[in-house]
Amino acid sequence: MSIELGQEIEAVLRSEAASRGMDVDALIVAVVRAYLDGLSHMETDPAESLWASGIAREWTEDLADQRQDIYTLADGQPVNAPG
Repeated sequence: MSIELGQEIEAVLRSEAASRGMDVDALIVAVVRAYLDGLSHMETDPAESLWASGIAREWTEDLADQRQDIYTLADGQPVNAPG
């Protein structure tokens, strides 16, 4: 999965990841997991919980995959590209 981010969002993610000693992909995985875990604690329809659990599982695997890169809208290059 590739995610295209605006420059401002990418800058905030890079800064936050650096302050936590994480790479951007790991930060996104942690944030998505925390968000979706929060959803599962809300009173929801069982189908919604199953859907949220499925999304959490699928996104976690994709975002944790080091072969996946995040590209910017401006340059189409991975955020961790040299240079």
